[in-house]
Amino acid sequence: MRYFFGLILILICLLAPKAHADELRIVTLHSPPIAFEQGGKITGFGVDLVREGLRRMGHTATVNIIPWKRAVHMTRFGDADAIFYMVENVERRKWFYFPDEHLVMETTVMLKRAGESFGFSRDRTDYPEVRLGLGLGYYYGPELKEFLDNAEFESIETAPAIETNFFKLLEKRIDVFLSDLALAQYFLKERASGHIVSIVRGPDGEPLVLDSVKSYLAFSKETMSREMADAFADTLKEMKEDGTCERIINKYR
Repeated sequence: MRYFFGLILILICLLAPKAHADELRIVTLHSPPIAFEQGGKITGFGVDLVREGLRRMGHTATVNIIPWKRAVHMTRFGDADAIFYMVENVERRKWFYFPDEHLVMETTVMLKRAGESFGFSRDRTDYPEVRLGLGLGYYYGPELKEFLDNAEFESIETAPAIETNFFKLLEKRIDVFLSDLALAQYFLKERASGHIVSIVRGPDGEPLVLDSVKSYLAFSKETMSREMADAFADTLKEMKEDGTCERIINKYR
């Protein structure tokens, strides 16, 4: 009998949900200043926000940067516990728990070769001489998705990272590509490439925003729980109220 109960205890430990583990496996994409590698360490304000939130909840986290499409696949099937920064949609809600509080806003803009004009209008859907670059596996939000579903371009190509689209733009393999605004600004500043690549701007001279949507630390339904996502939402709200989020983001500006 003692052997029987010992066996049951071992099985319980082996089968216990990973949601109770102290260390969580987090994946994200290379997207400075939100997430990037520097000096052999993964850093960025998104990384710091996630780690601090989980720390307050009593967890630690290992964060790995991998191509986005593979990161989504890993988290969907439980090879990672959570992923950021992910925009919510109906399909993704089948696989992930989304907290009620967003991690960061994702603001999408277009980049082009400097000195070349590109006239964009939401009322215009035909761009027969424009080759558009997108991120592989990216979802840019409902408004932009609807536009992309109905617009006609000469071609639409996908790439796993902003660097790939950047070089494709310089090689004139594409004419414009989409990127998060914070990532685009950081990339142009760090690469000192503002003289060869620029952000498409509106009539007011400001970056032309195509869509701005909330993005989240999304938890895998294979390894996490709804309670875990709710607890992270509560913690993130506290961090915003006490100024922690603002302080972390300001470190990378």
